[in-house]
Amino acid sequence: AMSRSLRSLWRASGRLSGGRFVALVASSTLATTAVIGAALGGAGDSALLAALANLGVAGAPTQASPAAAGQAPPTAADAALQAAAPAAPVAPRPAVPARSNTPAAVLDRPHGPSSDAGSGPSQPPAWPYAGRVKHVFVVTLHSSGYDSAFGERSQMPYLATTLRPKGALLSGYSLIDAAGLPNYLAMIGGQQPNDQTRAECPRFNEFPAGAKPDRQGQVPGSGCVYPVEAITLADQLNSAGLSWRAYVEGMADARGPRNCVHPGLNTDDTTQSESPSHEYVARHNPFVYFLSLLDLGACATNDVPLEQLDVDLGKLATSPSYSFISSDLCRSGAEPTCADGSQGGPGAADEFLAELVPRILDSAAYKRDGLLAIVFAEGGGPPADGGDSKRVGALLISPFATPGATLAGDYDAYGLLRSTEDLLGVSRRGPRSAASFAPALVGDRD
Repeated sequence: AMSRSLRSLWRASGRLSGGRFVALVASSTLATTAVIGAALGGAGDSALLAALANLGVAGAPTQASPAAAGQAPPTAADAALQAAAPAAPVAPRPAVPARSNTPAAVLDRPHGPSSDAGSGPSQPPAWPYAGRVKHVFVVTLHSSGYDSAFGERSQMPYLATTLRPKGALLSGYSLIDAAGLPNYLAMIGGQQPNDQTRAECPRFNEFPAGAKPDRQGQVPGSGCVYPVEAITLADQLNSAGLSWRAYVEGMADARGPRNCVHPGLNTDDTTQSESPSHEYVARHNPFVYFLSLLDLGACATNDVPLEQLDVDLGKLATSPSYSFISSDLCRSGAEPTCADGSQGGPGAADEFLAELVPRILDSAAYKRDGLLAIVFAEGGGPPADGGDSKRVGALLISPFATPGATLAGDYDAYGLLRSTEDLLGVSRRGPRSAASFAPALVGDRD
């Protein structure tokens, strides 16, 4: 397991300069728990970085990155589990680091506050909307059109009649692309669609060798699996000392629960088979498309089956700062008829919400300082009423939201990312023009 971990780190190191590689190492759960725990006996980041320097990783300093400060050390059992996380039968639960309302230095700040490269971290900026909401839950579904969800003849009565009065409706929330995968990728990585992602990536292709983000953080060209320099919201949260998890339905099957399920690099995506044996599809799990999470193990540790959600919600201390919840093909509403012959469509998605949402709203994390965002990440073509196929709507439920309110701004997946960053106090990514609903949700501190 130690050898596999070191090989993964070595492969990633070849794509990064020393400083950025060290930042990624410090933010990676696998690097800091599996390698340190298994190879260095819990000696800490200094020993890890010294070992990397001895292996020939250029630029590895002798001090631990500030981003890793304050994280709880792993237990021996956690280290052993995390070292074999891709095939682990039980999802290990990492220690939840202490939260701070002031963001730490982050991996990259193309749209955040300015800092001088090479002169050390800049003074932490003021984040006027951070600090009130400390637990963000994002639930993603398939849309059959705005009216199907929120109209007078809604096909989702639990969403439209039970939940709608509890929260604020983003009536102008729209898809950025008709295909689903570009919306999922934008939610966590701010990346723009390309030819392959618009085709839902039937092959799990890496970007061409040498592809790197431009000054705006966008990876040019066409591909599906983004290079390690393409930083995600998950990387930002790791760097800021905040916890995250993706809870994805369908990754627990007859073989047991498995974490971070994805096709082999540059192979066909067999989860998109026309006759799937189960309902999990990789394209509903955007975290598996970023090497920054695959190569250094954060995906293997934090991308877990949906069944883990109830365990983590049981205590405030184990509830992540950011929870991304994705249903399978059937219960997202993407299939008119599910693989088992049961009824799919909007009704199945509504039933999924009726089972899931009460558990979230009853959790200590939500009641204390939570936000639940119910969003649609994909659509099924032009709606029956002839309306805008990309306008899908979204619902924000929170102790800070005005019940029954409507926020009529133009929002999308980039805006969801921007809003999450603003609320949790990490630097901004994605297009500069993305609108944040954070001001409307929580207002100014003063």
